Amino acid sequence: MHDRGWEAVHLPIRAAANLRHDILNRLAREAFDCIVIGAGVRMTTKHVAEFEQVIDAVRQGAPQTPIAFNSSPDSSSEAAARWLDKK
Repeated sequence: MHDRGWEAVHLPIRAAANLRHDILNRLAREAFDCIVIGAGVRMTTKHVAEFEQVIDAVRQGAPQTPIAFNSSPDSSSEAAARWLDKK
């Protein structure tokens, strides 16, 4: 992301009772042009409940912000570019 001149913020998520709350708090403090949700939380069936919380928190906390999905940490900038290059 930095190679494209974009500022990126990483918010690691953990399977915890306050996951949704943590995301909503972060989104309340800062606006983002795009939110990339990583493959680690959505590409395995053992994290379905967490993935649902992430999507719901992003939908509620940043309803107008595009959501992109990467396939690996190295593809996050390409995922965001699919939305940001349209602007």
